[in-house]
Amino acid sequence: MQQTRRTRVTTVFDPIWEGPIKNWTKNFIREQKWRCDEAINGPEDLLQEGHIIFTRIAARYPRVVELNRFMALYKAAYSNLMHDKSCHKRRRHHDRAPVDISELHDLVGDTTNIGYITALLDEAPQELKLALALVAADAQGLKANTQSPRALNMKLRRILGLESTFDFKAALYDLLFN
Repeated sequence: MQQTRRTRVTTVFDPIWEGPIKNWTKNFIREQKWRCDEAINGPEDLLQEGHIIFTRIAARYPRVVELNRFMALYKAAYSNLMHDKSCHKRRRHHDRAPVDISELHDLVGDTTNIGYITALLDEAPQELKLALALVAADAQGLKANTQSPRALNMKLRRILGLESTFDFKAALYDLLFN
């Protein structure tokens, strides 16, 4: 007696975006869009991202041949996306600045933010103040043909008529960090 050989029948499942998957996505967006930042993620943007997830799942899992299994994968992936977006909204909302400009001024303080530097420069030696004023006035002229910081240091000493032992870099470092 001859045995018949069994062969496995492969069913071709081609998931289609239009229909139950797109409708489920629209309903899910309508119910959960409050969790996302509407300025960044509008309903159409969320629907497009759902379509991107759909195509990625269809390409990555070709062996899923039943609609209910495919839909379970899609639901989990899209729910994770919405959760990520809600966490992003929560982090952004936490760091958001106040809307009223007077509250913003109290939050920031001095908008020029030079108070600390001004206080340090008031305490600086006169030589350092002169050198910084010279650098601020003509930085490109001082840097021309200068290969190293030593040459710039020497050029500043010659222009200001200071002794050769004065080191601008060390004086500035001492002022800022000590």
